[in-house]
Formats: sequence, structure tokens, C-alpha cells
Amino acid sequence: MFMFFVLFSFSFFPFKQVKPFSLPEQVETQTLEHSSGWSFEHSDYAQDRCCNSGCIAQVSTAPPMKVAKVKTTTHVTSVYFEEDSSDINAIGIEKIKQFAESNSDKGEIAIVGYTDGCGTMSYNRSLATRRAESIKAEYKKYNIFASIHVSAAGEISKGHAAKARRVDITLKSNTIMYAPPPTIVADFYLIDSSGSMSSEEWEYWNRAIAFHRPPGSKVFVSTTACIRNKTRLDKINPAGGTEIWYSYWVILGKMKEGQTLIIMSDYESDHPLKPWERKALDDKVRAQGVKVKAMRTNL
Repeated sequence: MFMFFVLFSFSFFPFKQVKPFSLPEQVETQTLEHSSGWSFEHSDYAQDRCCNSGCIAQVSTAPPMKVAKVKTTTHVTSVYFEEDSSDINAIGIEKIKQFAESNSDKGEIAIVGYTDGCGTMSYNRSLATRRAESIKAEYKKYNIFASIHVSAAGEISKGHAAKARRVDITLKSNTIMYAPPPTIVADFYLIDSSGSMSSEEWEYWNRAIAFHRPPGSKVFVSTTACIRNKTRLDKINPAGGTEIWYSYWVILGKMKEGQTLIIMSDYESDHPLKPWERKALDDKVRAQGVKVKAMRTNL
């Protein structure tokens, strides 16, 4: 579940708990006063545990996509698939036939493919597209003149449950397309890509950043693994440990006064932040006059 926190002296204070993936209230940090110039690099050197310089990789994002949602269960049939398959079984074929025959005069048809949070976002989207296209091809056998709209960006289902392996067939008038929540807008994004972040929420963040990031913004992942710069975020599988604090320090060095950074992490580091390290981070935020927002996930 998402929670939004004020990041002040890099201590977390609960601000507001919201329903999963709903729009968080935007809260900015207070401007901090400048004091000492103690260097964060004086710590147990995090770089030694990372493949990439700074324990970060600058990544690209997928093309922005709206999310499809079925409004009501009226005039809807769902076809389910085996895991990692786009083959339609006999039950699914019969469902498609019945829907096509009973809705031949109902107007435009919408086919919505769903994904889960397992595997990379790009793979899930590809699989959902193949499933939706296989449904469309089968549907055309029973109504060759049907106007069909295919979307592989349905709301995400959790885990490996059967609900996550489905395609909905409905009327186009029974669907809406909306911007993927939450609305997260910043100049810099820093995303923890450690193994503890692997969940359906990883894909929500992928979608939200890809859709809402402003032109010229920069997206980084914090990683101990070897991830090439310019790798697409939706092709990354969270894995390995986290050095989110050191990555945060490095990103601050890239920012200019007045810019905003959003950090997304569960902050479960094997190397907890020491008091003087916390102070060094605060001092750097203060000195550069930047704004930092933190999003935390409870996995």
C-alpha cells in the first residue's frame, strides 16, 4: 500500500494513508538551513557494493499509456488463460461465440487485456496484447463486421491468480480510459530497484512515471546490479540489494536550486543510515535549495 511521507531531516513522519495506488496528496519538504559540509563519502563506502558508478543508472521510460477500466459487469464476459499462454481453450471459445451472437447489434466492442505484477512490465504488456489479439481474431469468426477496440493496458491484477490471466470482452461504451495513478511529477525520480521492491506496485510506478513525467525530467534507479544507462524502466526486474541512501546523495549532486526529487523505496537497506549520514544528507538538501518528496510502499 502506498503511503506518502514528509521528508524532513530525512526522518519519516506519517502524513496520510491512502488506498492502494490512489492519488497521494502532494507534500513538500521545508527549506532546510545550511550548516556543515561533512562528506557522505566518509561512510562505509557504498560504491564498493555496487556495479554502477554512484549505485545508479539513468533509465528511459515506456511510451505513456492510459489505463482501461470496465465500468460495470453488464455486457461483459471474461476469458481466462493458462499462465504464460495466449491460447484460447474450448470454454473461452464458447464464451466468445455467445457474446458475439448476443451483442451483434450493440455497437463497438472493447477487448481489454490484463497484466499482473510478476515479470517485467514490457513482457506483461506483450503477453496481454497477444491474448487480446487472439480474442479479437476468434471474435471476428462470428461477427466479421464488428468494430473492435483492443487495449492491453487494463488495470493490474495481483500475483499469479486466475484473475490476472484474463481478457474482458465488453461494449466500448462500458469502458473508460484514465491516467494511471498516482500523479507523480518531479524534475528527478529515484526508484529503488532492489529485490524487495518486486511486486505489482513496481508496474504501477512504471506506468505512473511514464505517463506523468514532464519533458526534460530524469529517471534513475538505485541498484547494486549492472544496469546500463538508457535501459527502459519497464524492462527492469527488481533484484539484489539496495543502496538507496548513497544513490540519494549522488542524485542530489546532479540537481539545481528549486528542482524537485521524488524517491520511491521501501527504505529496507541492509546498511541503515547513521545519524551523521542523515545530517550530511540534510545539509546537502539545505545547501542546494532543492525539494525532496518520499513515497514509501508497504510490500
